[in-house]
Amino acid sequence: MEILHRTLDEQGSAFNAMRSEEERTRRENQQLRQEQDAAYLESLRKDKEKEQQQKRASGKLTGASGKGPSPVGHRVKETTKKPETNRTNSSEISNLITKIMIRLPNGERVRCSFPTTNTIRSIYNYIDSLNIPGMGSYQILTNFPKRFYGYEQLGMTLRDAGFHPSATLFVEQLPDST
Repeated sequence: MEILHRTLDEQGSAFNAMRSEEERTRRENQQLRQEQDAAYLESLRKDKEKEQQQKRASGKLTGASGKGPSPVGHRVKETTKKPETNRTNSSEISNLITKIMIRLPNGERVRCSFPTTNTIRSIYNYIDSLNIPGMGSYQILTNFPKRFYGYEQLGMTLRDAGFHPSATLFVEQLPDST
């Protein structure tokens, strides 16, 4: 019993330091996630405003009374060009984004999107930022084909891991090493 108390006293500070470092990292990840969410919402708001402005501008063109056939032909050209550029932009964006659904050990599902150039480390950081109670050490894996993504794969990009355009990942808690 004496040895156990002495070991606990000696290692307690190390454990506390490690826990405080993990907590600090989780807080930083959570703050980063909140900042990214705020930036995303701001970008979404700006996109909606831009879309509304484009609708108003196209509404002014169609609402104006044309004097001859040339303005009508011009309007048709504009409306046929816009969808093509929108399709191109959306396909370019979809090539840059990977959609991931994460199944947590408690059965909860979390959906998120990452740039395809992000690494598996960003998924671990995201899971850490969720501050899931009771979540200790864990690893992520795919169901089919069953592959584990641990420390060796942290530098692998999402595209290289085969997660693009979408993937479902499972979080598996590791047994405590105590």
